[in-house]
Amino acid sequence: MAYYVYVSIMKEEKVNIYAMDGATGDLELKHEVPLTGGPAGIVIHPNKRFLYVVRRGASQLASFAMDASDGSLTHLGNIEEASDSVYITIDGAGKFVLTSSNSGSARSYRVGEDGALVAPAASTVYSLPGSHSVQVHPSNKFAYVPHCITQNAIFQHKYDAETGQITPQELAVLVPPERLGPRHIRFHPTLNVLYTTDEQGNSISAYRVNLDGRLSPSFQTISTLPEDFEPSDNTTAQLRVHSSGRFLYAPNRGHDSIACFKIDAASGVLTLIGRVPTEPHVRGFDIDPQGRFVFAAGVDSGKVSAYAIDQGSGELTQINTYDVGENPMWILATQL
Repeated sequence: MAYYVYVSIMKEEKVNIYAMDGATGDLELKHEVPLTGGPAGIVIHPNKRFLYVVRRGASQLASFAMDASDGSLTHLGNIEEASDSVYITIDGAGKFVLTSSNSGSARSYRVGEDGALVAPAASTVYSLPGSHSVQVHPSNKFAYVPHCITQNAIFQHKYDAETGQITPQELAVLVPPERLGPRHIRFHPTLNVLYTTDEQGNSISAYRVNLDGRLSPSFQTISTLPEDFEPSDNTTAQLRVHSSGRFLYAPNRGHDSIACFKIDAASGVLTLIGRVPTEPHVRGFDIDPQGRFVFAAGVDSGKVSAYAIDQGSGELTQINTYDVGENPMWILATQL
């Protein structure tokens, strides 16, 4: 087994592939894959044989085969999208890739027998402008589309893993009482808890997931910023939950930091650990599959900062910085 980190470089129109040392977290550039059309979001198939990249500038999705021996990619093809996707994910069975668009839609695309995505979309749901991500519940029965920027809601859908159908649940739109702007979603690995980053609220919110997939009102909203920082100068982006379920991390764009939280094992309640400085304007970041390292890409600096995770406290310690190219948008760390 070997570890690899994939970084989409939007302005230079390529995907960089790094080998990661499992003991030290050191990265070594192995491949540069040209990919026109503004490469952004990346997702890997659960079988680790295929990888998919959003080409935002071209309104396309690119499919690749992965070589487990060296992490390299072979282009399988592209499919057209109706609008540029800002997010991409894959369901638990690996049968459908789902995307969301800022224009107010979410779609599912079937994975073909050769691993390439098939057009047209198997299912499309429309909501409101500002739909900024989509995530499938671990049960593979529900899908959630949070809305930020101009909206303030989480749209809750039923999901059919056999057909890829995304079906709105009647009146299942959760609107936070404050202007939070839910942006990205992650689920706790053992608790029925969903976490969101709140783009306008500069916070993390936690919600209980009921058996029917509907969300209860949030039981916690906690700031990612220090009290003395001007909130209007910052927005949140992605978030990651540690595989142990003990820690959560979320970057601040403006304060230029990663906010680190402990997760209570029984309740899912968050407690701030602290914040570590990052490169300017971190959007994409990820935790390696071992849960030992964090990698965060600064859009404005073209650099990736690497951190070691203290397995006891969850604290981050910066260990290295890498020049990767102009406008790094997404990071995905995996084991092959």
